[in-house]
Amino acid sequence: MKKGLMIGATLLMGLSLAACGNSKVDNGDGASSSSAVSKNKASSSKEVTNGSPEKVGQWKYFEDFDANGTLEKVNTFNKEVKQGDVTVTIKNVKVYSMKPKNDNAKKIASEYFNASGVNNPYYVVQVNWSAKNAGSEELQTNGLENIVTNKGQQIDTGSGLQDAGTGATVASGASSEFEANGLIKGATAKDINKLTLKFGSICTTSDYTDVSPEVTGIELDLK
Repeated sequence: MKKGLMIGATLLMGLSLAACGNSKVDNGDGASSSSAVSKNKASSSKEVTNGSPEKVGQWKYFEDFDANGTLEKVNTFNKEVKQGDVTVTIKNVKVYSMKPKNDNAKKIASEYFNASGVNNPYYVVQVNWSAKNAGSEELQTNGLENIVTNKGQQIDTGSGLQDAGTGATVASGASSEFEANGLIKGATAKDINKLTLKFGSICTTSDYTDVSPEVTGIELDLK
C-alpha cells in the first residue's frame, strides 16, 4: 500500500451522509393553535432533525448534498473480518433514496461520486465499518475498495465509491469508525438484496509495507 491512496478524503470531510449527535425525530408533539402547523408537523413525523435516519422510512435533509435522503433499507451485521492485527467490523449497511433539490444538487452528487450524472432520485448504499488495531505499531488501512451488487454493478473507489477509511491510519490499541458511500446505478433500493465487499490491504505507516493482504468475497444479504 502506498501513501497516495487517500482518494477523495478531503471531499469526504465535507460531504457525508453521516451526522453528528443523537438521532432526534420530529414526531409532531406539542399543541398548536394553527391546523396548518399541525398538518405540517404530521407530514414530517418521520423527519430526522439531528443525527442520521435509523429506521426505514425516516428521512433527513442533507445540506451538503442539497437533497432529501430517505432510508429505504437498513441491516445490522457487526460482522468481523480479521486482517492481521486489525479487526474490521462491518457494523451496518443502509440504502438511501436521494432527491436532489435542483440541477446544481445533482451536479454536487455527480462530482462527489465521480459520475457522469445522477438520476432524481438517485440511490446510495452506505457501509458503516470500524477498524481496531491490536498491534504494537500504527497501521494504515486501504479501506473498502469495491462493492458488487446482486445486479452485477461493481462500485469502485474513486468511481462511484467514496470511503473515509481509504488511507486512514489507526494507532496502536485504537479503534476508528468509517463511512463508505456508493452510487447505485441501473437499480433501485428494492432491487438490491445482496452485496459482496472487498477490503484493501493493511500496511505500516513507517515504510508502507503490507502486513495483511486484501480480503475479498465478503457477502452480505440485505432485507
